[in-house]
Amino acid sequence: MVYRLSPDSSSTEFVSLATLREMLKMQEQMVKDMFESVLSSVNMRIDKVVKSVAELKASLEYSQQDIDDLMEAADAIDNMDEELEDIQRGLHKQEEKLEYLENQSRRKNIRIDGILKEDNESWPTTEAKVKEALHEKLNLSFEPVIERAHRVGVTPRSSSADGINRRPRTLVCRLRDWQQKDEILRAARRIKPSGIFVNEELANGTLEKWKEQLDKFKEAKRAGKTA
Repeated sequence: MVYRLSPDSSSTEFVSLATLREMLKMQEQMVKDMFESVLSSVNMRIDKVVKSVAELKASLEYSQQDIDDLMEAADAIDNMDEELEDIQRGLHKQEEKLEYLENQSRRKNIRIDGILKEDNESWPTTEAKVKEALHEKLNLSFEPVIERAHRVGVTPRSSSADGINRRPRTLVCRLRDWQQKDEILRAARRIKPSGIFVNEELANGTLEKWKEQLDKFKEAKRAGKTA
């Protein structure tokens, strides 16, 4: 599969998913290296200033030049604080770009909970189970075209008396058509099928932001607002 990096309709540059992931890793490492390098330089400069101030205090001989040096040191620290803030803002923007690209790479993905797993289950069996569950539970008018499906996460501990795990791991499915994904999600929200849960697959950073807003969302719903 390939993805277009830019939303600009005039761009025709596409890359594979593997290349996109490698680019994301390289970009993230470059940002981290830059941040660590600047931070190391700033720390060295601060240590030098602190040492100079300590020596001046110990001598108690404040010449006009010493006072000027202290003023310059104070200005330097203020400038370094501003530099750090600029770096943090730049790093935040890079994280947002990486999160956006990660969400774009998962644009056709859905997460399904509740589909049981057989021992040594094969890919064709998993695919057939997903299609059957979506068709029966959501009353779809079309057959989803699934490129691949795999289970993620750690197998939950059993809560049954016989020790057998009755709760299957989450299935991540990649559909060939993102429009089918949107129709499936709309049907799941409308019907709220029993036994399975269908959700969009998003980047971890996006999920964390949603969780932070969950309490506000519930409060608004209880207040009768459209949230």
